[in-house]
Amino acid sequence: MKFTYRQQKIIEILKNHPNVSISEIRDFLNEDISQPTLNRDLAKLVELSAIEKTGKARAIRYRLSTGFMLFEPIDLDEYFAKEIDFRNGNKHFNNEIFSVIEDSQLFSTEEEKYLVAIKDKYSKNIKDIPVTIYQKELERLTIDLSWKSS
Repeated sequence: MKFTYRQQKIIEILKNHPNVSISEIRDFLNEDISQPTLNRDLAKLVELSAIEKTGKARAIRYRLSTGFMLFEPIDLDEYFAKEIDFRNGNKHFNNEIFSVIEDSQLFSTEEEKYLVAIKDKYSKNIKDIPVTIYQKELERLTIDLSWKSS
């Protein structure tokens, strides 16, 4: 997703101040911006599913969407350069993650084509292997993965 400079600033504000009103966003922006322009930026961010809008009329609040927080690009070098105590991570498991993943397109069309192609290649490669050898190899793989993941 490509965001304008001001939209990126709005996203940064919502990272640091979740659940804020439009007037609070305007104050945090520290720039002279018209109400219609800010409304358009917020509407575009809602349309792109980067933020969520809750409430009605004067009680409208904005926050980052769960989907955006899940798929937001992360600069890994910057993240791991920080001491572990200063990394910005979630304190609790987000149970909404499963519904977000279920409703999201995780792979691009090209990635899906690639995955189908390698799955087909895999299927061709194993079609002549006896079942007992296949099961033994699968068991070895499972053991290797469990050892390496711990």
